[in-house]
Amino acid sequence: MKKILNINDTTLFKNLNFYEYDQIIFSNKKSLTIINEPKLKSDHDLSIILNDYSDVKILNLYTDNFKNKNFNIKINIELNYKSNLDYHNLDISNDNNLNYKKIFELKKEWATVNYNSASLSFNNDEKNTELSFLHNDKKTYSKIQTYSVCKDKSKYKIKCISNIKAGSAGSETHQDLRIIIFDKQVIASSDPVLIINENDVIASHANAIGMLDPLQIFYLQSRGLDLNASKKLICMSYLKKVINHISVEKLKEELIEKINVIMN
Repeated sequence: MKKILNINDTTLFKNLNFYEYDQIIFSNKKSLTIINEPKLKSDHDLSIILNDYSDVKILNLYTDNFKNKNFNIKINIELNYKSNLDYHNLDISNDNNLNYKKIFELKKEWATVNYNSASLSFNNDEKNTELSFLHNDKKTYSKIQTYSVCKDKSKYKIKCISNIKAGSAGSETHQDLRIIIFDKQVIASSDPVLIINENDVIASHANAIGMLDPLQIFYLQSRGLDLNASKKLICMSYLKKVINHISVEKLKEELIEKINVIMN
């Protein structure tokens, strides 16, 4: 039987596991924050619907050690009239092969999504992410920012597609994909894609991938930091793009401590 969660109030949900459900429906008219700490047990296909005027902030926190398991996660998100989604994704999970596919369908006029992701891949992690933002109506808006740190022998791949369809005049999409590589054994790639079938739109993309800048390391070491502390500081500057959106101080401190342990 399909398991559905309906949310229509302004409660801050803690320790909510999205993957216990097949569909989540938001009907709240006031701003709502969800903290999702996924506990993956198997592949999962999830549908999320934001009804008209819904305003939702989702914080996805992947922090588990998955013990060499492979997972395929597909999330379809539908945004309706004047709905707004701030979607923040932090992935510091380990020992896994994770394949994410997230589809954001901006279905109705004035639908808005801000997608902000930070990830740390290390040891022998293999992480693959495909993001799709489908602009299906006029005056829809998407902004995508991803920050990824790759170290050890990890493999990381991201592809981001913004598709503004014919008839979606006045729509806007922006992509900014960044990957920083700590070790030569890392394999990483980033692929921004714009598909534009309407004239009256604004669209842009930026893509940066590369090794640690030795000048940055030199500057930090000249200020008294050793090599490991310098790398940790640079790594944290990427991951804090999401962590800083967490309002629960204890949770924020726990995440920073986990990252410090990983980087030591």
